[in-house]
Amino acid sequence: MSCGERKGLLVALALILLFAILPILSVLASIAIADAAGCRLDEGGIYPCPIFGSDWGATLGTMFVLGWLAFLTLPIGALALAAWLVAALTLWVRGRSKRGDGRAAALD
Repeated sequence: MSCGERKGLLVALALILLFAILPILSVLASIAIADAAGCRLDEGGIYPCPIFGSDWGATLGTMFVLGWLAFLTLPIGALALAAWLVAALTLWVRGRSKRGDGRAAALD
């Protein structure tokens, strides 16, 4: 496996993981911000949350409710991770067979 292929695989892995957990990070960030500002935050509605003189309640409420999107992104991320694993193993086996390793040649 070349250095470029390895870097590409690592970037793809990072993007897959970020895609899968981004809704969860949104929920955690909204909870932390609302807690630090002393604001009420739940799925029941949008509540005023003054931070530095402006109301962030709607933004925090949206960020909080986006957590439901994880029901979509986590399974898609799992499928993408499985495809990534197949690609990584294919490149690894191909790289070993190019070097002339006898064990990898037996797989052909």
